[in-house]
Amino acid sequence: MPQTPLFLHPLGLFISVVQLLQLIVYYYVKKSSLEGNPSQ
Repeated sequence: MPQTPLFLHPLGLFISVVQLLQLIVYYYVKKSSLEGNPSQ
């Protein structure tokens, strides 16, 4: 019997969404720190 792919499990889907959100937040913070507040 083949195993169910990880993304079909609720926990696997939750982990994938959390990792994606962390990547988006990291990119947003890095981008804003590079572009924002150059005078300070």
